[in-house]
Amino acid sequence: MATVMTTHEFWKGRGNARTDVQQMQVRAAERLTILSLLRTGAVALALPVCVLVILTLTANDYDAAKEFGLLLPLLVGCGGLALGGLYMVLEAVVSLQRLDRRSADANPASLKKERLLFAVPDPESGFFHLPSLPSRERTSIC
Repeated sequence: MATVMTTHEFWKGRGNARTDVQQMQVRAAERLTILSLLRTGAVALALPVCVLVILTLTANDYDAAKEFGLLLPLLVGCGGLALGGLYMVLEAVVSLQRLDRRSADANPASLKKERLLFAVPDPESGFFHLPSLPSRERTSIC
């Protein structure tokens, strides 16, 4: 019979080794989902910029005052797409910070196991390089 854990217990690392592996898998899946949201938001931000560049380059071929009825819906659509892309990028950045903070508060033993999953081979020495553990204290950019 499987035991049921609350979300709080799951993220605090109360459980056996299998639960630790499940935590790592969930974190990796969440990170991939957030990064795909970031990528989609960047594309949604870039598309209106490309449309506006094309409109600027071909501005000599048309009179904007005469074509205003066609340009207005296009510009409104570009603005909506840019706002949607900006929202996706900001949401992804906030979610990544939240995930990193939640990972830093997790069980230190599970973090050491997670580091082993992401070990990178060093071509010079032939040994594996482990990424550093996230620090618990905040550092400022300045």
